[in-house]
Amino acid sequence: MKISEMTPEQKHQYNAKRQKEFRARRRLAQDAALDEQRSRQMERADFEYRKRTGRCWIGEVSPGVDADNLQDALQVAREMARALRLNDVHQGESLYEFERRVWTEWVNKGGPLLVRETQKLAGGNSPDQRDYLLSFGGFEKCWLPLPGSNQPLDIESLEPLPPIPEIKPEPVREAQIEWVRRGGIMKGVVKNELSINN
Repeated sequence: MKISEMTPEQKHQYNAKRQKEFRARRRLAQDAALDEQRSRQMERADFEYRKRTGRCWIGEVSPGVDADNLQDALQVAREMARALRLNDVHQGESLYEFERRVWTEWVNKGGPLLVRETQKLAGGNSPDQRDYLLSFGGFEKCWLPLPGSNQPLDIESLEPLPPIPEIKPEPVREAQIEWVRRGGIMKGVVKNELSINN
């Protein structure tokens, strides 16, 4: 029916319906823009946190920086393998095959991050994270191999991985409790002081 053929009541209902649909579309667009803004903020905050703590995704030489040559890619893959308690490169295995083996174990462990400075893993062990990582279509779809990474590696020429750094414990802190009487109520006040024994 044409608008010109509508009664005033029908025109009112038609306009009210159009206005309602317009507001719903505008609300959806605003919600989508807000979700996108929140997502960007969360990604920035996550990246800043990873940068501060030195947490690297698989294949990264530092937070947010992917390995861009065969030597660095092999080094970070070997470090991740060691942290995941996987065997090192096998004789005749290519970097691509080794990375697939490391990636598979990394996904099975829930995608933990590697702190290269300490050679320790952080995070992971979440079934939800594992499902999320697998949702990208597996290793072949989400991994970008470097040119030459399909050549067999000669493990005789590989240098041993650097030793895992020994982390010195923080100085011992003793808690001294002073009891303070205030208003008839006993409250414990804890003072932390360094106790360094020479």
